Amino acid sequence: MKFFPLTKREQLVSVVALIFALIVSVMVFLAFGNVGLKENNQAEEDIFMSFDNNQPLSEADKQLDGTNERLVVDVKGAVEHPGVYEMVQGERVIDVIEKAGGMTEKAAAESVNLAVKLHDEMFIYVPEQGEAEQSLPEQQNEQGDTQMVVLNRATEVELQSLPGIGPAKATAIISYREEHGAFSSLEELMNVSGIGEKSYEKLAPYLRLN
Repeated sequence: MKFFPLTKREQLVSVVALIFALIVSVMVFLAFGNVGLKENNQAEEDIFMSFDNNQPLSEADKQLDGTNERLVVDVKGAVEHPGVYEMVQGERVIDVIEKAGGMTEKAAAESVNLAVKLHDEMFIYVPEQGEAEQSLPEQQNEQGDTQMVVLNRATEVELQSLPGIGPAKATAIISYREEHGAFSSLEELMNVSGIGEKSYEKLAPYLRLN
């Protein structure tokens, strides 16, 4: 088989064709390479976003997310539906009273501070008209804010600031606390001699366990 030498023109055409083929190959490689790189970057971004979404919520996020701490509040007295209600931290006395159907016609509404923030295990007693004077706390400051008495740390003087608690009952409460240890609940106060359910209902709004 004979090979004929290429003319200069044919050699030039071959070189140009080879260069053109190389340029096309490089362009194709770069095009497909960029597509693959974009896909990899998108995949990495999706993984990062998924990881970030699974992070625990901060306290601020929890508040925005509506996952606030739940409170259990006991409402008794002159309300339409007395009972135990589950509330959310940050809500106030007015919110739980509305949840209990509101006050009855006999309620002494002026004796209840509706602006007080709720806390867990809180007891709210709404007195009827006529018993309001006995139910009003003696321990209010000049701004009218109720000063809660801490049952497990209160002195005799502090206990006597509660409605219906004199020296004898204050001594009985402290003696019970010394004999049995700290109260485990506010309701345990009814185990103290001289304090029945009605007395407890009047005391509970002004007491904290700890």
